Formats: sequence, structure tokens, C-alpha cells
Amino acid sequence: TIVEGNPWVQRCIMRPSSKYRWAWELSGLAIMGYQVYWIPFTVFDPPQFLLFALMQWTALAYWSLDVLMTFLTGYTRKDGVTEMRPWFIAQRYFKTWFLCDILFVSLDWLS
Repeated sequence: TIVEGNPWVQRCIMRPSSKYRWAWELSGLAIMGYQVYWIPFTVFDPPQFLLFALMQWTALAYWSLDVLMTFLTGYTRKDGVTEMRPWFIAQRYFKTWFLCDILFVSLDWLS
């Protein structure tokens, strides 16, 4: 069962199991893999190459947009119903990962 809200707003909300969301998550996994590999090397102050700078900006853009994407992605409730109403999605995000996400993205932008 899927709970949906206003049809105009609903066009912006993705189902959690949509192929677009899966593609977004796989992109995040690739970026995370790069960061897990690269971040330890930054301790040694390696020379800056264009590719590394590009990857850093790509990662920063991804994680920043991921905050927005989370607001635009439905979720499955404990009762098995997929919640697609923006207000409920936002409430859940604020109660769970929002503070952590915004803290780390903000620290990334400040560094």
C-alpha cells in the first residue's frame, strides 16, 4: 500500500525502490568507496592533481544533494506501507539522520 498526498507535489517524490533512487544510492556507494580509499592518504599531504580535486568537488556536490534527495524520497513504514507524503518524509528525516547529515555536509563545505 502506498500513501500519497497532493498530486502536484507527488511528482517530485521518488519511491524508495525506484530505479532512479537505486542509481543514486549506487553512485553514493562509489563515492564513499573513493573517500574511504583517499581520505587516509590526505594525512601525508599528497600533491593535488586535477582528478583528485574534481573527485572532492563531486563528492561534496553528491552529499549536499543527497540531503535534498532524502526529502524527496518516500520510505516504508513499520506497518509495510510506503509513505510518500512530503510532510511525513520531512518529519521522519528530521527525527533520524538530518542533523548528522547536515553537520557532516557543513563540515565538508567549511574544509
